[in-house]
Amino acid sequence: FHFKILRPVFMELISLHDDMSKIIRHEKDQYESDQNNISNLESFQWTIETMLENQGVVVFQGKGNEYDAKSQRIRKVVGTNDPALDKKIAERIFTGFRYEDKNLRPEIVTVHKYVNEELKQDEKSNVDFN
Repeated sequence: FHFKILRPVFMELISLHDDMSKIIRHEKDQYESDQNNISNLESFQWTIETMLENQGVVVFQGKGNEYDAKSQRIRKVVGTNDPALDKKIAERIFTGFRYEDKNLRPEIVTVHKYVNEELKQDEKSNVDFN
């Protein structure tokens, strides 16, 4: 019952946390970004995490570089011609959030997918135009 009441508040705070991540990433990508602005945004984001943690919400990121379907969701797939990178995480977009062993929101990631370039070339050469 307690979780049912708090879940909407948690989700709003998680959404605000995600918005802060987007702004921080954007600011870091700008060549002339002000380090003070980035520090202030990161501080605000940390405050949101602390508020959530004070209510029993755990902020998490997966361990290692392997994609884990139980705790992560794929936002984007990036092709690679290196088979060693297949199903490896290319980028961690948003952290995950958990409350009492229930995922409020999985970690959001970009994942590599192996694309055999030779096979792609063979498929192109075998196209039948009749």
